[in-house]
Amino acid sequence: MFYLELFINGIITGSIYALIALGFVLIYKASKMANFAHGEYVTYAALFVATARNVWGWSLIASLAFGVVAMAALAVAINVLLLRFIIGRPAITAIMVTLGLGGFLQGTAKFVFPEVGIKLPMPEALEAPIFLGEIMVSPLELGAGLIACVTIAAMSLFFLRSRTGLALRAIADDQQAAMGMGIAVQRHFIIAWALAGLAAVIGGTLWGQVFGFGFSLGLLGLKVFPIVIIGGLESIVGVIVGGLSIGVLERLAAGTMESIIGSGSGNFIPYIVMIIVLMIRPYGIFGVPDVQRV
Repeated sequence: MFYLELFINGIITGSIYALIALGFVLIYKASKMANFAHGEYVTYAALFVATARNVWGWSLIASLAFGVVAMAALAVAINVLLLRFIIGRPAITAIMVTLGLGGFLQGTAKFVFPEVGIKLPMPEALEAPIFLGEIMVSPLELGAGLIACVTIAAMSLFFLRSRTGLALRAIADDQQAAMGMGIAVQRHFIIAWALAGLAAVIGGTLWGQVFGFGFSLGLLGLKVFPIVIIGGLESIVGVIVGGLSIGVLERLAAGTMESIIGSGSGNFIPYIVMIIVLMIRPYGIFGVPDVQRV
């Protein structure tokens, strides 16, 4: 029962990982740009919601709506001020720009946001544990996992089935050809970053509610990157499988190895798995090798 409880908790944690990693993948699929500021992006999203809820006293729905609008505005600002200048540039340019953006967001976060509190106020009914036989599950964590799964499904369907999603995939395949077909590349970049902002708002809020809000949310970016590499940089299915797998492995490692190694023993698991996957499949479990005819 102990290991089953760890497994269930790992699935819940992994679903939130997968949702946050989905934002990373959406940006990469649309622009071939690896956003190394994704952890700070999630931090801003969660703190926007926490500020509206805990500091200004807004309702939860209004706070989430404010977070979505604020992240959409941030996406527009990032694209207008930075990203439109690097379209068509070498990949190293995008890497350095997003690294610099991450440093800027991390450095300014403490000046932008006041103390927001540890968690959002919730009904007391969500604090009482649920017992499934002998297994204890937090209703808050269970609800967070379900919300994360529903959000992943909805965003995946939008990207794979909608006309906007088709345009984003066309831009990712060939920016020049997409522009030649009349697709507004800059506008669709903003849409991709706004979608990533939506995933960051929901994922960051769920994570903060379960594990606590704070500026350390930026460390989630370090967890997301191995998940994306393991699943495949362009694979939505890979993100889901990678997130759930890492969540389960982390919880199992923490539950079984902490008494031997010490606290935090599960933190290195994503990187060990990433190294093993890269040795076997350098493009990820569900990734597709980039074959070019010369």
